[in-house]
Amino acid sequence: MKHAVASDRDVAHIARAVIVLALCAGSACISTGNGTPGQPNGGATDQGGAGTGGRDGIGGTPSNASGGSATGAGGGAGGAAGSLGGDGGSSKGGSTSAGSGGVPNSSGGQSGGAAGSPGGSGGNSAGGSTSTGSGGSEGRAGVSGGSGGNGTGGATSTGNGGSGGFDPCPATGNCKILPLGDSITAGAGAQPGDNGGYRVELFTKAVNDSKHITFVGSLSSGPSTVAGVAFPKNHEGHIGWKIDQVSGIATTSQALKDVPQIVLLFIGTNDEGYASSEAGASDRLGQLIDKIVAALPNSLLVVSSIYPFPGCKDTNYTPTQCATNVSTYDAAIPGVIQQRVAQGKHVLFVDMSTPPTDALSTDGVHPNDTVGYPWMGDNWYAVIKSYLH
Repeated sequence: MKHAVASDRDVAHIARAVIVLALCAGSACISTGNGTPGQPNGGATDQGGAGTGGRDGIGGTPSNASGGSATGAGGGAGGAAGSLGGDGGSSKGGSTSAGSGGVPNSSGGQSGGAAGSPGGSGGNSAGGSTSTGSGGSEGRAGVSGGSGGNGTGGATSTGNGGSGGFDPCPATGNCKILPLGDSITAGAGAQPGDNGGYRVELFTKAVNDSKHITFVGSLSSGPSTVAGVAFPKNHEGHIGWKIDQVSGIATTSQALKDVPQIVLLFIGTNDEGYASSEAGASDRLGQLIDKIVAALPNSLLVVSSIYPFPGCKDTNYTPTQCATNVSTYDAAIPGVIQQRVAQGKHVLFVDMSTPPTDALSTDGVHPNDTVGYPWMGDNWYAVIKSYLH
């Protein structure tokens, strides 16, 4: 009988098996290989660790990638079933990217551990240091519930503020509104003339929308009831007054003593049509705005432009000069307001420079009750409606 002759390869296999049996005697064999870490620098071929699971079931070491047009991915896949998922690598956008943060060129950690194990944490994506675009997106979560990474915007990026942060009116009860200005605020010159001015239409819309408001001020005029309820007649509209006169009472001991949550400011008609000099009117308006917001830092101030008025013919200016004055003043108001908004002040602009046809009374200055004042009330309400409760 012939004897089988073992080849060199068979001998090597047998020897390896004997060694493995000796090492594993009395216990289960566990793979001791850890994932290979990724390369330290970014680039098109940068990869995360392989993370094939080791003795302690932890995934491969994450790769920290930086720079490069194709920034590397996050850490490698997690360990085998029952192990912990690998943590995602931290990837950063290129330091000189101009269009966007790290989001286009980086991704979060790869998948976490297999089913039944906790997932790996998502990678953190950071925007480029000179990025003016959007911040990096959040990292992807691990397969089994790992948390997503946090996105960080570029160092010089500028975003828009949240829409719901400022709420001047109380959650319950009436929001106090101060109508502030000259005879147009008082409702003077109207025909047929209930002297409620734009306040009537504003109040009517609030009642119909179940919004709770009241008017405050030291003066009183208007109808007794509006929309079936008692009308709050108070206001601070002074006939013939100019900007500096209103500024003189813009204190918490006078016009602002009721601490209104909203102030509606319509002023400048007498400066542009009746004053001996209209020069510097927009500067005086800015000073008045500063006084109000300093006294009422938690209130909303809404400032209106004014409209041209043909009744200017009997004043210090011709109708043409008066129209030029109004146009110059109105053109400056948005910039005056924007300066304060940039400082974090709660100031809004409403454009009332172009009233509808037949909006004025026969005096050519004041709105009428049929078109002009209702139009003004609609404009005010459109701006403040979202703040009312």
